[in-house]
Amino acid sequence: MPDDFPARKAPDRLWIALVVALILVFLSVNFFMQFSSALASQDSEQLEMQIEADPADQEVIVPDLPGPANPDSPAVSKVVTFTLPLILPDNPPPGTTRISPIDKMKLIYIPAGHVKLGAYVKIQPPGKHAYSRPTVQMHAFWISQTQVTNAMYARCVAAGACHKAIRKAINPHYYNSKYANHPVVYVTWSDAGRYCKFTGGRLPTEAEWEKAARGKGYQVYPWGDRTRISRLANVANHYTTTVPVGSYPYGASPFGVLDMGGNVREWVQDWFAPSYTLQPPYDNPSGPASGKLRVLKGASWHDSVKSSIIEARFAHLPGSAGNNRGFRCAYSH
Repeated sequence: MPDDFPARKAPDRLWIALVVALILVFLSVNFFMQFSSALASQDSEQLEMQIEADPADQEVIVPDLPGPANPDSPAVSKVVTFTLPLILPDNPPPGTTRISPIDKMKLIYIPAGHVKLGAYVKIQPPGKHAYSRPTVQMHAFWISQTQVTNAMYARCVAAGACHKAIRKAINPHYYNSKYANHPVVYVTWSDAGRYCKFTGGRLPTEAEWEKAARGKGYQVYPWGDRTRISRLANVANHYTTTVPVGSYPYGASPFGVLDMGGNVREWVQDWFAPSYTLQPPYDNPSGPASGKLRVLKGASWHDSVKSSIIEARFAHLPGSAGNNRGFRCAYSH
C-alpha cells in the first residue's frame, strides 16, 4: 500500500489544480464582462450640457466689433475677392484633401448623405433627461483638418480682416512664436466667423461638425469607441494647456479630421436651444433662427473625457472669449 500512494496522489492534485484553474477563468471572464459593461454605461451615460463658463475657464467678454479691423484695407479686398470662388473638384472620394490657398490649411471633403445626430438635453420635470439620435440628410462640404492656429489667424490680422486675439497680458501664447502651431484661443464667435469668411468659408453647423466627427455610421468618439484616450486627444488636463494641432493622429475621425475630441472647444454656426436637436429639420439643419448663446463642439484640454463624446455640447455667449475656445472652418461644396 505505501508504494501505491504516490501514484494515486498525483492525479488527485492534477484534478484539484484543473478545478481551481477553471474557477479562476470563470471569475476573470465575469469580471471583464462587468468592467466592459461599466465602461459602456459610462460612455453612453446622459451627458449634461454645460452652459456659460465653468470655473476652470479663463474668460473675458469682448464687445462685438462690426466688420473687419480695417474694412478699407486694399489687402482685404484683394484677398476676399480671390478666395470666395475657392475652386474644389466635383464629387471627390470621401476624405479627399485640398490645401487652402490663403491660410494653407488642409481641407477634408465630407460627402453628402445621412448622419445620425445626437444630443443630451434637459427636459421637464427637473432632473430628468431625454436622449435623441435623429437621422438627417446632409449636403457635401469641406472642413478644416485641424483647428485654426495662431500663425494662421495672425495672417488674417495682418491683412486687416480680423481682430487681434486679445491683448498679450491675457493671451500670451498668441504673441509667442513657440505657440505658432497651437490653436488660436480667446476668439469670440464673431472673430471666428470673420476669419472663416477671410479664407472663403464659414463656421460649420453643428450637424456638419458631427458628421465630420462621426463618419457614415454611429460611434461614441471621433476615433471610435475606445475610452482610454491618452494617445487620442488632449483632454483632462494631461498637458494643462493646448498642444500643436495634429498632435494626435490616432484620434482622427473616419474622414481623417483631427483634434475633434480635444485641445479646444470649437465655435459652430448654430444658436443654442436645448430641444432643437430632438427634432431638427431633415435637410441640412443649421440651428435655431435666434438665441442668446452659441454652440461649441468638442472638448478642450481641461474638459473631462466624457466631454469628448461627439454628442457633447457647450454653449457660451457669442462675445465671450476664453482660454479653451477656438474654431475650424467649413466650405460649401
